[in-house]
Amino acid sequence: MGMVDERLVKMMLGKTFLNDAARAGEREEARRQFLSNDKVGFAKAVRGWLRSPAAMDLLPHIAAPALMVAGEEDAAVKPDRSRQTADAIPRCRFLLLPHCGHSSPFEAPGAVTAALTELFEEAGTRKPGAAGRNRLSAPAGSAFECL
Repeated sequence: MGMVDERLVKMMLGKTFLNDAARAGEREEARRQFLSNDKVGFAKAVRGWLRSPAAMDLLPHIAAPALMVAGEEDAAVKPDRSRQTADAIPRCRFLLLPHCGHSSPFEAPGAVTAALTELFEEAGTRKPGAAGRNRLSAPAGSAFECL
C-alpha cells in the first residue's frame, strides 16, 4: 500500500507539521504509527464509517457540554464541516487550531489538552443523574441508541 500509505499520512497531518524541520522526529513517529495500523482493520473501520447512517439529526439531542476541535489545515474533514457539526450541538464549543491537520492531538497536544481540561471541568460541575444527563438521547431503535 506504499503510495496509499503516504497519501494517508499527508491527509492526516497538516502541511505545517509535515514541513517543519524541527519536528522531523515527531513526523517520523506519526508516520510509523499510521503505517503500522492493521490495514484490514483500517479498511473495515473506513467502510463502516462510510456505511453508517447520517447522524446530523441526532446532534441537537446531545445535552452534554461538547468540544469540536478542527485543524485549520485538515484535508480529511474540512474545518467548515466541523464547524457545521459543532453548530448542530447545543452546548458545543468550536476550536480551530492554526497550523494543524486532522491529527491535531498529535500536532498540538498542549492546545488540545487545555481545551479538553476546560471541557471536563465544565462537565464536572453537574451532578451525575441530574436533568439533562450527559449522554445522547437517541430515538428508540436508532443505530445510536446504545451511545
